[in-house]
Amino acid sequence: MDESLTENLFGELLSADNLEGYLAGHDFETPSLAEYLQDELASRGLRQADVLKRAGIEQTFGWYVFNGQRGMGRDNVLKLCFGMGFDARHANRALQAAGANALYAKNRRDAIIIYSLEHNYTLPQANDVLYAFGEECL
Repeated sequence: MDESLTENLFGELLSADNLEGYLAGHDFETPSLAEYLQDELASRGLRQADVLKRAGIEQTFGWYVFNGQRGMGRDNVLKLCFGMGFDARHANRALQAAGANALYAKNRRDAIIIYSLEHNYTLPQANDVLYAFGEECL
């Protein structure tokens, strides 16, 4: 998935001669969660069953999500992000695709999750840190 960084797009938008040209030159369609996850599975060479196991998500429910037949809440998307080995940037893309709020560094719980993602913590490790800081586990 070849996406421009938001900062680059912002700069490009500010320096554009006209809005029509800028809008015509970019695809603003957000993939569905299922599309995003399938693309990432393929690009990372991961197996869906392994991701779901690492994420602690039941296989049947996960199958429905990966096939676009079910949605999921923010915490379950974040669990999948740990199962996929995402960093915070990829996690925010998954959250956006799911229609959920992005991780926000000014939110204590989100800050712990961002830190955990960026340091390649497993889901159990992230939950241990959340618990240690008195935050709700995923």
